[in-house]
Amino acid sequence: MNFKHEGNGKWIYEIPIPTRSLRHARILRGMRMRDLAEAVGCDESMISKIEAGKVLPSLPMLDKLVTALDRDMASFFGLPSRITR
Repeated sequence: MNFKHEGNGKWIYEIPIPTRSLRHARILRGMRMRDLAEAVGCDESMISKIEAGKVLPSLPMLDKLVTALDRDMASFFGLPSRITR
């Protein structure tokens, strides 16, 4: 687990964003950063910063990225996908 102390007596839990998975999925889909940026409604520099781990995407943005890459959130984090019956 990745906890961070904010200095005011509060601890927050940071979820590690798998930036390598994002870049890998984008390349496997044959998408340029520009293509992915257009698909999710941000600029190319934001995708670059997210992939480099310099910016943490919001949960809605992460959902847009995962959807645009035709993945599900669980597999994006290395977890098994839900099985539907």
